[in-house]
Amino acid sequence: MFPRIRNVVSRAAAYGLAAVGGGIYTDYKYNSVETIASEFVSASLAFKHLQREKKKDGPECTSGERDLDQVVYQAAENLSTRATWTLLKYVVFAGHDSDEVYRLEWIIAQLQSINAILVPQKGAQAFEFERQCDLYYGSQVSPEYLDEDRTTQLLQELDELLPRSASPLHERYRAYRNRFVIPKKQYQPVFRKLVDDMIHEMKQHVPELHSAHLTQKYVDDSSLCFEATCQATSRKESEMLVNIARSITYDKAQQLAVHELTHHLQFVLMEHHLYPRFPEMRASIDAGPLDMLLEGGAELVVDLLLPPAERLKDLETRVPRGRFSTGALRDALKVERITWSGLWPCSIRIARDFINGELSKQEAMKAMQEQALKSNDSWPNVAFFEEYGAYVQSYGWGKELILEYLQVLQSQKHPEGNSLEDKRKQILEEYIEFMKRPPTPSRMQDVINQAR
Repeated sequence: MFPRIRNVVSRAAAYGLAAVGGGIYTDYKYNSVETIASEFVSASLAFKHLQREKKKDGPECTSGERDLDQVVYQAAENLSTRATWTLLKYVVFAGHDSDEVYRLEWIIAQLQSINAILVPQKGAQAFEFERQCDLYYGSQVSPEYLDEDRTTQLLQELDELLPRSASPLHERYRAYRNRFVIPKKQYQPVFRKLVDDMIHEMKQHVPELHSAHLTQKYVDDSSLCFEATCQATSRKESEMLVNIARSITYDKAQQLAVHELTHHLQFVLMEHHLYPRFPEMRASIDAGPLDMLLEGGAELVVDLLLPPAERLKDLETRVPRGRFSTGALRDALKVERITWSGLWPCSIRIARDFINGELSKQEAMKAMQEQALKSNDSWPNVAFFEEYGAYVQSYGWGKELILEYLQVLQSQKHPEGNSLEDKRKQILEEYIEFMKRPPTPSRMQDVINQAR
């Protein structure tokens, strides 16, 4: 039996005693999946409203907000109890893969996240990093992923790639990176061309994207924004926002464009496949378990759509002719892979230690600069950890979790093995299917554990 189901069984057994006394579970309609889904939408919308008001009013909550806190918390807790009991029934009679189980797993995961977020806001002590990962996202970052020896090895590799000098590594990296910065006046044409080329490439893999219309919404001194409209539903929910107030290198522009355009791809696939079948998923909470999968997936697609050789060829078309040699661009991509994808575990480890009180704010900022090579005016930074807590794990660990899950599915369908290029294509195909009906992070972790 999956660990998640064991938890459900033990929880349901406890709630079942109350059910017998109160008789509240005898009304089928009251506990139907449709009713629970409808009530989840109401609870989620109330929670989102509450979070918006708190953000607007600052750290001091009004008495009305505290009262609404309690109402939303209690409603979510009661609904979670009913959903858990109903889930057990469907697991027993309909099986793990039924639509009802799928819907209830997502509802329970998000209700758990809502209540976990509201508990510290009610005055209780904030959760430590590991507990946030478990309660907010239904996932735990593996110790192997956070291995410090791997970070040390990557920093040694970077030291050998960068030009020699007596300066600290982070200063050498910044000086090296500045050589590849796009001139400000070229930001708009470079991104416009990148967006056009990458959306064309994505359409080769996702026919549904032909029904999406992408337009440049606005550009100002700090932001470049594109908006996607899904013609099948006329919904305008997906925006690609690029912060052009910061210095952006040509290689970073590739990563940004593919990451943000993947959110359009996700939006279109969910509009076509997920939301019509499970409409309550539209009410998914911000920075919750679904958003973790969206951010991790966007990071993964960068690697799947632009493997190293393809990315180098693409980069050569972006950089002004004659400015850099092929060897210099190849080294720049090696540096980017180390400092972005490779050092995500380091950033997450620093976030964990900061959230758990093992590092002061100044110590965390110093560690981010010297170990993760992220200054306080770059991203991610300590200010992000302060505001969003363990959500930072969504990008690096979320990518790793999805990749491991898709590799399990790919190996089950192709046990004979294939070339690395074939595997990359197959995993990209698996990811496209994944986004039509994404499982919860906890379900993904169960599948991975079963395959080990």
